[in-house]
Amino acid sequence: LQSRGLVFSYALAVSEENASGGQIVTAPTCGSCGVVPSVLYHLEEIRDFSKNRMLRALATAGLFGNIVKKNASISGAEVGCQGEVGVACAMAAAAANQLFG
Repeated sequence: LQSRGLVFSYALAVSEENASGGQIVTAPTCGSCGVVPSVLYHLEEIRDFSKNRMLRALATAGLFGNIVKKNASISGAEVGCQGEVGVACAMAAAAANQLFG
């Protein structure tokens, strides 16, 4: 339970940075910017994956995001918030699978 709480707090931290006008990396959009970084950060913290493995996982997440962007939409304005957060969750899951794969 504590582990999930940490992931949630990391996601909120990124989202708050976005809401306050700070600089973030969209993954895949500003509205869902906390999902991918929170999962990757948490996995790096608890498992101590190498930088190379983390970069490969991030690239895998990006590939999944590009597939959706090309074939459907990542825009909350087009498909709703569930669509953009769903894509972010798929990207995070792809990255996690790459790490554990």
